[in-house]
Amino acid sequence: RRLIESLVFQNKVVLLIDKLTVRVENNGYIGELENSGIDNIRVSKEMVNKYHDKILTNGVFSLITLEENIDKKYKYYIEKIEVLEDINVNLEDYKKYFSRRVRKYRDEKSIVIEGIEINDEEYDSISEIELILNTIGISTKEFTFWEKILFLVRLIPLCEANYNLMELGGNGLGKTKTYSMFSPECEIVQEMSVAELIYNRQSKEKGLLAKKDVIVFDEINKMKIDSNNEKIIPQLLNFMADGQTTSPRRLDSRTSLVFSGNVMGIQERIEKNEKNIFDDSHKFEDNAFLDRIHFFLPAWGLRRYSKSIHGFDISKDVFRFDYFSKALSLLREEDYSKILDDRGYMIFNGSEREVKAIRKTVSGLIKLTHPDRKIDDFTLEAYIAIAIKGRGLINKFLNNKNKNNVNKINVEIARKIPQVVETGEKTRIPVDELLKRMIYKD
Repeated sequence: RRLIESLVFQNKVVLLIDKLTVRVENNGYIGELENSGIDNIRVSKEMVNKYHDKILTNGVFSLITLEENIDKKYKYYIEKIEVLEDINVNLEDYKKYFSRRVRKYRDEKSIVIEGIEINDEEYDSISEIELILNTIGISTKEFTFWEKILFLVRLIPLCEANYNLMELGGNGLGKTKTYSMFSPECEIVQEMSVAELIYNRQSKEKGLLAKKDVIVFDEINKMKIDSNNEKIIPQLLNFMADGQTTSPRRLDSRTSLVFSGNVMGIQERIEKNEKNIFDDSHKFEDNAFLDRIHFFLPAWGLRRYSKSIHGFDISKDVFRFDYFSKALSLLREEDYSKILDDRGYMIFNGSEREVKAIRKTVSGLIKLTHPDRKIDDFTLEAYIAIAIKGRGLINKFLNNKNKNNVNKINVEIARKIPQVVETGEKTRIPVDELLKRMIYKD
């Protein structure tokens, strides 16, 4: 900030890259630069009209011409910017582009997509998962199927609203790297307070829950919850359950939460049925907190980041990254779990939170790999199995902590047979076998 202020003082104008957000104040438009921390900027009305909805809500990353202003209250002035991100993404076009890119692969798998006129020879064959991971710079050539799935699950909070993901494992596995790539949609924090997350009474500013698609709590095992900010816990639990807070201010938000930490030896602790996940007792080990997690991602199933998996041997025909990240953000407004209902799938013997977790995970996986909703039943059933496995690990934690009250997940899946819907006849879906077959088939 001081460097920028000095440059403007010396040169009257400076070019910089930052995220610009605008608010209405004193019958005018006032801008704030997120990274620089400069917030006393008069902004031209014409520019606000040009980028109206975006610049007044989430802000835009831009190349900004920051000028000196003669107004003593607002020292700076912005008349023009060059937007550096895609702000006019059409989601229906993205869905068509995605189908077009994987058409040859789907044809090879005998999955027919109708109504899209393309030249099949234009692209090489590529799978849906490979297209997604190649887009974020990850090569899947050496990956097992399960590794691909874990990388894919990491992206669910970016396209599924109010999704709670927990990922624990060793270091060097890219747990926060994935989300740092998606700025400005994501914010990575290492502390927790009401003012930062919900509402700051002093500045009268809304917190991160009102501004970001995803908040990543990094190193949660080291995050201190002392007496000063302990009141955030009830509000956090409320939010994780239904997307709302009540204090210090009512807030409805669609932000997804990721809880990440470097915890060594966690696999052994689970297998030995140890009571504690972390080295020391922690608020994030409470039953109420764990029960609100939709998927536990076992990061020990991933290999460490290296040249062999990051940036090498990836397809050139992938989505431009800013376009892709914006498409995922738009997909948050849609609910793909209804596909389960449309296909006649039913979830039995699960608690309300278990069923919700499974449906949201399946919805996120479909959005990522089949945004056009044209998913075959075999893959859909495998996604159900994956969702049950991820939620089942949460139940494993809960069972270890309180063996008298919580059982392992025993969810069952059935499907109404379309031909005999009138009679209510159902067929059971062998969840475990489906996942084994999917992994075997890659």
